[in-house]
Amino acid sequence: MPRFAKTYFYRTAVGAEVDLVIKMPNGEVWAVEIKYGVAPKLSKHYSQTCDDVGATHKFVVGGDEKFPIGNNVWMISLPKIMEKMVIAKSKCLF
Repeated sequence: MPRFAKTYFYRTAVGAEVDLVIKMPNGEVWAVEIKYGVAPKLSKHYSQTCDDVGATHKFVVGGDEKFPIGNNVWMISLPKIMEKMVIAKSKCLF
């Protein structure tokens, strides 16, 4: 995780949520939903919730592959998202 990145859980009053929001030092905002299995179902409010937090990158962690599953949303494995964090960390050296 890049130094100075901020992480939090986000939930609306009606219960829509994002499991992990990461605000990167470079201004990127990652919305990370964590699911079990390879055929995740996102809530109908997921897109709006991502908009609420200003997500520039949307990921669903689960399975073994990386592939698009919707409107700029990527299914990604845990090892692959960890790789992306290492790359982001190397770009955010302060």
